[in-house]
Amino acid sequence: MSVKLESKHLKEYYIEHYPTKPLRNVIGDRGFGRREFAFLYEGGAIDRNFSFPSSKELVSYMVDKTPLKAYVSAIYEEPYDRNDRGQQLRLHNTGWVSRELVFDIDLDKYNVIRKQLCTCGEKITCEKCKDKRTQCNECKEKMKRICPKCFELAKEAVLFTIDTLDESFGIPKKTMTTIFSGRQGFHLWTRKTNFNPLGALRSRVSGSQMMNLEREARSAIINYLSFAKESKRGAFIKLYKNLSDDKFMRDRIIRLIFKNFFVNITSHTDAILKELGTPLVTKDGVKTKLFTEILDMFHENIDPVEIYESKFVKRFGEKELDRFNEVAIKYRYPRYDPTATKDISRVLKIPHSVDGSTGNIVSVVRDVEGFTLDDIDSIWNYVK
Repeated sequence: MSVKLESKHLKEYYIEHYPTKPLRNVIGDRGFGRREFAFLYEGGAIDRNFSFPSSKELVSYMVDKTPLKAYVSAIYEEPYDRNDRGQQLRLHNTGWVSRELVFDIDLDKYNVIRKQLCTCGEKITCEKCKDKRTQCNECKEKMKRICPKCFELAKEAVLFTIDTLDESFGIPKKTMTTIFSGRQGFHLWTRKTNFNPLGALRSRVSGSQMMNLEREARSAIINYLSFAKESKRGAFIKLYKNLSDDKFMRDRIIRLIFKNFFVNITSHTDAILKELGTPLVTKDGVKTKLFTEILDMFHENIDPVEIYESKFVKRFGEKELDRFNEVAIKYRYPRYDPTATKDISRVLKIPHSVDGSTGNIVSVVRDVEGFTLDDIDSIWNYVK
């Protein structure tokens, strides 16, 4: 769409088309008046410390001010009335009460590995950035465009996170909500659920405990999930010691990460294939007979754990197995924004609000696996 997004378009959308139900389904009505909301206006920083008695007043504000982006955060002890000049305390000074457990998965965390995983990296990187770990501003802007192939990485990360929260922390899948961020990724919200902050399988606690998780527990969860990241200079950092230490996590990685890595391996660059080395690839980068056997087994939908045990554990030496594990995790394991989970006052975009930088709707995703770029909703579907 070549038409520039203007205030009149946002006003029309919020008056005629904005549904409040998705927001209320995610955060609930209880404590709504003590929720913090925040807004980003053109050319400005995020303006925080807003509260509204109900979703009706919230929408009225967005109609009046037409922010480029709208955010929601935690519940505090007292609401903040900006019209009451006698009120000295803002939300952040009244005492934090609770916040849903949230996760932020965005393709910008994959930028380093996308250069090798996908041909879009070759098209995006200019000559002066080709052999550098950093990128110029022009290349950074190009990286913000969504590549259909790379978008699968974000989807896989969401599915992996949902399975891990369910299997390792006892958070039922039905209590999680996935929201397309409006740009290149997803926000995962969990609420009204049972939770064991220590990670003992299937232990159950009350829903209020989920909302009241302190920073330490949230940090423990995201640290448990984080197996890989890149340094500021772009170097791969392995965040695990031994994959076999946690059988539940190991098997989940095999089922969801290793399988996707191998099934998509034919489209990876030659550099990644060479990293695998023997016995999967010769020194010249030629795939071996064992490589073909394993690939065929994955395509036949044989249990990935069975394939790993019979073909990898039995046929690989210890160093060869460790190398495969590290390469597969390096290029396929989820990348997270850990601050989004740890920060008990972090703002995330309001469901079904407009991301003013793209014109996309921050929409609830009911079928993550089947969600494609064609399913991304836009303000231009509602206004002219």
